[in-house]
Amino acid sequence: MDPFATVDRLSERLGIPAAELDEADRLLRVARIVEEADRVFGSGDKANRWLRTAQPMWNDACPLALLDSDAGAQSVSDELTRIEFGDFA
Repeated sequence: MDPFATVDRLSERLGIPAAELDEADRLLRVARIVEEADRVFGSGDKANRWLRTAQPMWNDACPLALLDSDAGAQSVSDELTRIEFGDFA
């Protein structure tokens, strides 16, 4: 897989400048979470909307904003698991 093509595809899909996806670790986290969100929501459009929408559990930060760190990505992944299994508590 061409990493530059991956950056370009994610940049276009999410409406994020490619420079923001430049860091390899962040790119891998974003790609993993996007794939997980697509699976959970069953639609790329629904997943994108959720990833870009402010969420109260993160003080109105959107999930994409949390993907700068492993801890943030884990928090988003955990929330996707709760959504998948209907555990909103």
